[in-house]
Amino acid sequence: MSNNKYSLMLVDSSYLLTRNLWIALKDKKVSEFNVGDVLRLTIQTLNKSARDYDITCDKIIMVADAWNKELGGYYRTDIIKDYIQYKGDRKFMTESDLNKLKEDPNSSQEEIEKVEREIESNKLKYRIKTIMKEEFPKIGIPYISCEGYEFDDIATIASFQLYDKISPEKPMVIFTKDSDLSYSLSPSCVQFKLPSKGQNPEVVTYNDMYAKIPQELTANNLSLYNYYSILSSLGIGHNRTKKVLKNSRANIVKVILNIMNNNYEDLTDPDCFLTQLKSFNLSLFPNYNEVVNLVNSFDKIGSIGSVEDFRTFCNKYGVSKISDDYYKQFAERLNPNLYLNC
Repeated sequence: MSNNKYSLMLVDSSYLLTRNLWIALKDKKVSEFNVGDVLRLTIQTLNKSARDYDITCDKIIMVADAWNKELGGYYRTDIIKDYIQYKGDRKFMTESDLNKLKEDPNSSQEEIEKVEREIESNKLKYRIKTIMKEEFPKIGIPYISCEGYEFDDIATIASFQLYDKISPEKPMVIFTKDSDLSYSLSPSCVQFKLPSKGQNPEVVTYNDMYAKIPQELTANNLSLYNYYSILSSLGIGHNRTKKVLKNSRANIVKVILNIMNNNYEDLTDPDCFLTQLKSFNLSLFPNYNEVVNLVNSFDKIGSIGSVEDFRTFCNKYGVSKISDDYYKQFAERLNPNLYLNC
C-alpha cells in the first residue's frame, strides 16, 4: 500500500467497458454472450495495470458518462445545440431498425446478424453498467457518474480541484485512451494509456503537454486546458465541434493571440466560437458544486470487500477464472484509510 506510485486512479468506465466487451465477445455467438466474462476482464485489466505496468494506486474509481434524460444528452450538447449536434454521428441500432432490415428483401443475412449482434451487445453493456454501479463499490472499486456530465468533465474537475491536495510526488492518474484528457492534466495529475497489442503503455505528464504549447502563448499566460478549449472551439480536434476558421491555413498562434485580445476577425462565426468555448467552462454547468463536493469526497466512498464478499459477487454473476488469492492481492494494494468500512 505505502509503495503505490499514485494516489487516486480515475478510470474511463465507458472506454474500458467498450474495450473489454469487444475482447470478450469477438469470437462468440450472440447466444453465448455472458456478463461474467466482461466483468472478469474489467477486474483483470485493472489488476494488470498495477502488476504489469506499475500503475499502482491507493484507490481506483470508475467514472461513467451519464445522459441528462430531459435534455437527451449532456450539458455540453445543450449549450451548443443551436450550432451543431455534439457527437451527432453516433448511431445506436434499435429493434425497430432490425425489423426494418428484416422486412427489406435486399437485406443480407450477414447484415441482419450484424445488427442483431450490435443490439444484444448494447443490452449486455447496459446490464454490465448496472452491475458495476451496484456491486463494484462493495469490492474496492467505487463507481460514480453525474447526470449531464461525461467522464472527461468529471476527470477535468477532479484534476483541478485536487491539484493542491495531492502531492506531485504521488499524483492522481487518469486511465483513458482519450488524448483530449491530456489537456486536463496538472502537476498533480498524469494520464495512463493502456497499450494496444504490440504497443507500450504510456504515461503522459503535465510537463509533456505544457511543452507542446507555442511559447508565444505561454508567454501570455495561456493555460494548458484553455489552449485545448480554444482549439476545440475553433473546430480543431476530435470533439466534432463546428469549424469556424475563415482560413484553414491560418497561423493558429496568431489567431489565438487575436482571440485573447477579443479580436475575432479570423472567424466565420464568432458567436458560435464563443458558445463552443463556453461549453468548456465546466463551472457554468448545472450542479457543478455538487460535482465538486463529490470529487472532494472521493476518499470517503466505497468499501473493500472481504474475499467472501468477492466470491459471492463472482458466483452471482458468473465471474470465473479469478481466484481468492488474486482478489486478495488486488485488494491489499488499496489504502483502507480511503474507504468507508476500513
